[in-house]
Amino acid sequence: MGSQVSSQGDVYSFGVLLLEIFTGRRPTSELLEENENLHSFVKHALPGKVMDAVDQTTLYDKEPGDLTDILSCRSDFKSEIVECLVSILTTGVACSEEAPLARTNMGRVILDLISIRDKLSKTLVHSKKVKSSRKGE
Repeated sequence: MGSQVSSQGDVYSFGVLLLEIFTGRRPTSELLEENENLHSFVKHALPGKVMDAVDQTTLYDKEPGDLTDILSCRSDFKSEIVECLVSILTTGVACSEEAPLARTNMGRVILDLISIRDKLSKTLVHSKKVKSSRKGE
């Protein structure tokens, strides 16, 4: 990590921001083990222990008057949501590699995030349709 301004530095910062948002931890959090940073913490959790790394408060539907646990939905929806979380955190890890040349580029990041958004939107819309049809029964 040098002092020179570059687009790779922006990629790094974006990756750290993604990791902070979804883990609820700061890069220098006291909750991290000694000699561990946020990047390595998340990297070690992927993919099998992703739910240990994710801030559980990000998993609630925040519509007015509704604090439904997203993970209480059907298992097929749950697995798709977990896949999306793995993809988001994998993107954050790829952006926050220590070596600038090892980092992904923002074009790839944009494509990945659009794909994740589209998949998650379809999953959540379908999940809400299922929930509303159950209420009508």
